Amino acid sequence: MTISIFTQNKMRNVETIFSVCLLAVVFFCALLILPSETKAANWQVTLWVKAGTADNRLVLGADDTATDGYDSIWDTYALLGGGLEAYFSHPEWNMIHDVFQRDIRSHTPGATKTWSFAVNSTLADTNFTITWDASTVPVDYPLSLFDSAAGQSTDMHSTGFYNFAYSGTRTFQVSVTECNLPVRIAGAIPNYFTTLQAAYNAAADGDTIQIMSTIVTEDINMNLNKSVILEGGYDCAFTSNTGTTIFTGIMTLSNGIVTIGNLMLQ
Repeated sequence: MTISIFTQNKMRNVETIFSVCLLAVVFFCALLILPSETKAANWQVTLWVKAGTADNRLVLGADDTATDGYDSIWDTYALLGGGLEAYFSHPEWNMIHDVFQRDIRSHTPGATKTWSFAVNSTLADTNFTITWDASTVPVDYPLSLFDSAAGQSTDMHSTGFYNFAYSGTRTFQVSVTECNLPVRIAGAIPNYFTTLQAAYNAAADGDTIQIMSTIVTEDINMNLNKSVILEGGYDCAFTSNTGTTIFTGIMTLSNGIVTIGNLMLQ
């Protein structure tokens, strides 16, 4: 009888230890897959994919502390299942799972980055809607949603939704260009500035000062003995200057030579 009681107690202890270990594993896995709601990126976009009463949420964005690979504090797994699935796919990250609900990249001024996500559902021939909150994305960051199946691009700053008829797994891309500061001195290693006055002060004789295609509101005093070029109309990555920069303010030239291009004075 003593041996039997001892054996039973031992089995209970083993069962207890197993249960505790199982709970610990479940808790650890939950920490891995549940999204972090308390840590916000430098900027981020939240998207909701909806069809009837079904919906899924995705989050993309950029932060100074993130990388373009997997970051445990930023990127979270997607919980798939049910009639509607939306997810970022990253098999190149070589993680246990390759689908994610949250994808935060590195903050890289001047670069254009693209997030691809898929929508899969059992709700065939159903109208779907993608809505989004892009309130933390600077308005001068070009932001667009591209529907690969329809070949249609949507400016996500000018509207907050996109509708489509689901007939099979659908792929979308969200592209964002993170703008640099609005003014720079051109060169092999450009120097960026927040104001035209600061760029003029720092420019050397013969330098070209490039300005984004935006509205510049400031007073500038050009009183140094040097020759500079003010060239406006650049996109936020400074790769082309097909636009026009509008300058509102007082521009005073009392010394040196200034050559102006694609700059409208008001």
